[in-house]
Amino acid sequence: MTETQGSPFGSGSFTPTAEDLASVEAWFAEYDAHSAKVDVERMADMAMFPLNVVTDSPGGDGLAAQWTREQFMRTMAQAMGGAETGDGETGRGETGGGETGRGETGGGETGGGETRESETGGGETGGMEMTSTRTPHFLTGNLVVVVTDATVTMNGQTYDMRYADLLVKSGGRWVFQTMVQGGWAHVWNAAPQEA
Repeated sequence: MTETQGSPFGSGSFTPTAEDLASVEAWFAEYDAHSAKVDVERMADMAMFPLNVVTDSPGGDGLAAQWTREQFMRTMAQAMGGAETGDGETGRGETGGGETGRGETGGGETGGGETRESETGGGETGGMEMTSTRTPHFLTGNLVVVVTDATVTMNGQTYDMRYADLLVKSGGRWVFQTMVQGGWAHVWNAAPQEA
């Protein structure tokens, strides 16, 4: 099959290299480290704004929005609860179930349709432990959708989660541009959404 450089025709034939896979794994390891510290400012540094967010409501309606950096930080602060960010300016605390998509794993992802499990390595947030299996699906060398299946144990309760992130390469580095996870309408409704 012929691949046409820079064209949507042929983008289905992309196969990630070991370097591509390692770069996505490194991105998640860095994001997870910021998430474990509830450092929403550093988490925001790893995003491309406006950020697309997609979820659904308990009634079964799909919801989508675009967030500014300020909306992301405000909503993540609420979702992750009350401790401090890395700069100490904004109050945050124990995790209330995590945020939409990422957090608290120890890295260990692979891709191109392969999966690998990872566990927290003692960096739990608010007594939370998370084990995840991430499956990257590279559309091109600059676009990857990563589906995560995670098991979270918090306060003696175990929960299963599935979410997806779209990572985009910009300026030679990965940034996340879209977060997709069901069940977050209540967080959106509780957090002020004005920029």
